[in-house]
Amino acid sequence: ELSGGELQRFCIARALGEKTRFLLADEITAMLDLITQSQIWNFLLEEVRSREIGLLVVSHTDSLLDWICTDR
Repeated sequence: ELSGGELQRFCIARALGEKTRFLLADEITAMLDLITQSQIWNFLLEEVRSREIGLLVVSHTDSLLDWICTDR
């Protein structure tokens, strides 16, 4: 059995294939606790920066969008 955070990490790892150029993140951490959300977003933001992957984030949480997005 996997926890929600573990399952989400697996799905993100699977989506970050070698040829990934753009990633659509549609409410990817909405069902997770704040600590797990932070861990996932910190990892994901570092990956997209270092690999120069485009990231489109969809969320209903304005504070999350303020923290993650460079353009809205």
